[in-house]
Amino acid sequence: MSSRADKRLDQVAKDFVEHYTKAWESGKAMLVCVDKVTCVRMHNLIENRWKEKIKALKKEVRAENYKVAERPSDIEKLLDWMSETKMAVVVSEDQGEVDRFRKWDLDIKPHRKLIKQGIELPKTMRDLPKFRNMQRMELDDA
Repeated sequence: MSSRADKRLDQVAKDFVEHYTKAWESGKAMLVCVDKVTCVRMHNLIENRWKEKIKALKKEVRAENYKVAERPSDIEKLLDWMSETKMAVVVSEDQGEVDRFRKWDLDIKPHRKLIKQGIELPKTMRDLPKFRNMQRMELDDA
């Protein structure tokens, strides 16, 4: 894949993170890709951009804490949401996919495991009566 395509995918990842961190209270998001390899590549790019955004917001909170002492800011609420947000690649399973992804220097196995075992619930959810004593939730239910 050319560096032009890599730059384009990274720009899409950046735009995706910016959009969903501005509309974060609206619920779930889905990104549809042209193929399975691109889905995993985009997941990795979005995850990296997500971590960068969290780091930038934490820096902003530290600066803001000098001004505001008592109530949690909108930025802190966003940070909490971003820290608890789970991302998943959901693609059908193919024979020989491990080798195909390996050729792209990608690993499909963690994604396959997540699809089969479900997501780990954050502590804040496990404390709610509805989810008490649950450790994981199937992706279809999440």
